[in-house]
Amino acid sequence: MDDGKCTRCGWCEAVCPYDAALVTKPFEGDIELIDTKLKAATRRLPWVFQCLPVKGVDNPPDKKIDVVRDFCTYCGACEKACHVKAIGVRRTKTKHTPVEDTPWAEDWKKAIACLTADDRGRPISRALCMWKKQKEAGAGNYEAGCQS
Repeated sequence: MDDGKCTRCGWCEAVCPYDAALVTKPFEGDIELIDTKLKAATRRLPWVFQCLPVKGVDNPPDKKIDVVRDFCTYCGACEKACHVKAIGVRRTKTKHTPVEDTPWAEDWKKAIACLTADDRGRPISRALCMWKKQKEAGAGNYEAGCQS
């Protein structure tokens, strides 16, 4: 197994005839199909699968789309790819290594908390300041432009 390419979906664990694979998924959560949005879709949704890193969504012949919860890692790629917004992914827990006590520990904790929050905004608290060159005759002048 190439650990760098593994998405932790559990497919290898399901198909291994020797029970040699054991996978820990990175997230726990729930994935749902939103029926009212699916009814608005005029055809099956096979294009959703082109961006997915795992086998968590299926395209059976009798439905437009279906969810395979056993292989879903709750990454959210299917939710982002679905143009009719018929898939909802909610993360309830994330599994990660312990955060060591470092100067960036609080920012790491905020970033990890954003993975399960409904609002996945920018968790970093520090402001980014860049110096911009003024476009005047005196081209050597600089001013600070800060963004938070």
